[in-house]
Amino acid sequence: MYYLSYSLVYWGEQYINSGLTAVLFATLPFFVAIFATLFLKEEKLNWFRLFGLIIGFSGILLIFRDSLGLEGENLFHGMVGIILSAGFSAYASVRVKRDLHSVEPVVISVFQMGLGTLLLLGSGFLTERIMDFKLTYKSVGALLYLAFFGSAFAFMSYYWLMKRIEVTKLSLIAFITPIVALLLGWLVLGESISGYLISGTVLVIIGIWLVTRYDLAGQKN
Repeated sequence: MYYLSYSLVYWGEQYINSGLTAVLFATLPFFVAIFATLFLKEEKLNWFRLFGLIIGFSGILLIFRDSLGLEGENLFHGMVGIILSAGFSAYASVRVKRDLHSVEPVVISVFQMGLGTLLLLGSGFLTERIMDFKLTYKSVGALLYLAFFGSAFAFMSYYWLMKRIEVTKLSLIAFITPIVALLLGWLVLGESISGYLISGTVLVIIGIWLVTRYDLAGQKN
């Protein structure tokens, strides 16, 4: 959940832009749906659910249509890294849903983050120039925010929700996150809102509604 997923995202983003990264990582719900079908007997992928996923992903493509620059060295490797990251994250989520259902979210987070920290630190010392890391007020503030709110609180909430709803539905957060980021950019940084963003957001909402509105048999909840 942490070591392979995060390291591949950060490695891949060296070679592709953030828009393409967001689109590629938005494949997460598809991987979750596939792994859930394989490992969770109560969550099977059907055509209606697949249609909802495709609609939602189409919205993400539309939102980032102007940011999908396919240029640069090692582009293919970066794209593969992001897709593998989504796949590893999806597999981990399904395994947590299946095997750790009785474990408290705090315990899951502590052990996964602890192991991820050791592996990431070890890899960092072996492959990176530690002296290049500069401590500034902004870097420390960003690190603390991501540690507490973006990681600890976020994943404890994620695992708490996982005990109560289907992991496939929960994975749709991968469709919501890019939209929230763009809206915050508009509210906080004054970035422009395009018609593509509005249209894509509508498609994402429709896709999520389709996936969550009907159960695995295609009947209304």
